[in-house]
Amino acid sequence: MKQQNTKTTNKKHLIMALVFSFIVAFLLFVYEPILMYSGNIDEFWFDLETLIGAMLLPFLATFFVLGAFYAVAFLMTRKKSKIFYAIEIISYSSFVYLYIHGNFLAGMLPSLYGGAINWWGEDLMAGHIISAILLLVMVGLIIFGVKKLSSTETAKYAFYITAATSAMMLVSFISAFTTPGIFVNKDIQPVATIKNINKISSNQNFYILTVDCTDSDVFNDFVSEKYSDDFKDFTYYKDAASGYSSTRNSIPLIFSGQFYKNQMEFNKFSTQALDSSKAFEQIKKSGYDMNFYNNDFVWNSKKSQIFSNFVNNLSNYHQGRFIAQELKYTMYKYLPFALKSFSKVESMDFAATINTDNIDGLYDWKNLWYYNNVLSKDPEMTEDKLFQYVHIQGSHSPYDMDEDLTPIPDESGTYEQKVGASAKIASLAIERLKKAGAYDNSTIVIMSDHGWHDHVPVLYIKGINETHDKTQISDKQVSWTDLDEAFAELAIGATTNELFEDIPTEGRTRYFYVDFEKIPMKESINYGGKSYDSSAWQTGEEYPVYRAQ
Repeated sequence: MKQQNTKTTNKKHLIMALVFSFIVAFLLFVYEPILMYSGNIDEFWFDLETLIGAMLLPFLATFFVLGAFYAVAFLMTRKKSKIFYAIEIISYSSFVYLYIHGNFLAGMLPSLYGGAINWWGEDLMAGHIISAILLLVMVGLIIFGVKKLSSTETAKYAFYITAATSAMMLVSFISAFTTPGIFVNKDIQPVATIKNINKISSNQNFYILTVDCTDSDVFNDFVSEKYSDDFKDFTYYKDAASGYSSTRNSIPLIFSGQFYKNQMEFNKFSTQALDSSKAFEQIKKSGYDMNFYNNDFVWNSKKSQIFSNFVNNLSNYHQGRFIAQELKYTMYKYLPFALKSFSKVESMDFAATINTDNIDGLYDWKNLWYYNNVLSKDPEMTEDKLFQYVHIQGSHSPYDMDEDLTPIPDESGTYEQKVGASAKIASLAIERLKKAGAYDNSTIVIMSDHGWHDHVPVLYIKGINETHDKTQISDKQVSWTDLDEAFAELAIGATTNELFEDIPTEGRTRYFYVDFEKIPMKESINYGGKSYDSSAWQTGEEYPVYRAQ
């Protein structure tokens, strides 16, 4: 092999190291944040412009610091070039090793539902094994390269491999910009604060408590056993049927009656649907102070300003906390399996990055938060008519509390216990209105945005001044497409005897859509509470994922 000039080689390797510094900064603060955003556009309060603005400074800082490090290392090792080559080899090899984890092994990672992740559990053991084998292979290749070639050549080839992975990264990066809705401006996308959450009206209340992910029959078992007196003035719709298995799609369905079928960008659809809500229009017209406590929805419209507790100043966030949220997600993807627990990524919480100095605190959907901050406190009474839509975690995983609201380890909890917690919270909310002397003048809806195992969500309704000797049970085949109009009627004083008058008790076809965002949407017929062995049967209709034209 021809011996190369050491000085020339060193300069080339310094340039390679500086290019590598750019690649690392690009992955951390450009590539990965934009990929994260493109895959979860409708789950974040911020838009692409805000994201890029937040990442620009750390990108430049990382590029500068890494570049300075390699420049200093280069100057200090001019006469001991093998040290610089060793630094290069370790740097480039580590990058490729971590890149494989973040882009080829990411499918083995658990979903982020907020529960504790057992990183050494059986489900992730295959990831640990592959990660360890990959490390041994890469160390073996490095040793082979250094012995059979040279440190110089090994560093050069390691850089070439890094450059090749960067080319793949660039292809994914460019394709991310074809994601529908990625360029949507969210200047008026609201975020829910806790303003008015402790209030109860001495005039009229319209209170909707939505317990996420709650099956009707399991919830009703707890009501029948423990809380029948609290629910005696309600009508229980045992044959209700949701349309989706996600909150994102359920909210516009509930408040407009319109199905999303991948016909356009979801942001556009949801905004148009909520803009057309009969319920919101009638509730506002009826003089209610309107409040909506939920952050998992999309309504990028000035009409969202009808809610008193919304804020939408996207510039008012803490950049340090914002960067920390992004980095823990990147660590979750790219660290070896043995180190992923250090990411502390059990849940992503970009809402926590919003500054609350000049606003009320941000709403938190956790059951225990709602109990500690609302249900266990004396209410603030107001004479204004008050509408509150409150979406809590309900029966959603993690299964970290029992039916008495006692926190328990996630791995020992069950879905049924979490449903029991939802039922207790609902009963406490009803009792709170009674203690405040506001129960009779309240319209109360206890519901779920969607069910879980059978897509039959819980639905109890009590109109203003409605009383019964015991809970009424309705066989009407209610669909979530009916709720927008029903809520509008409740706003002008309707009771459950006047709701759903044209809804049959049998023979109605109701639809359900499997709504994973990155696959075709499959249509099913939902038989609700009168299902056979399964609550949904596929019709064969599919709606391809929407692609921007």
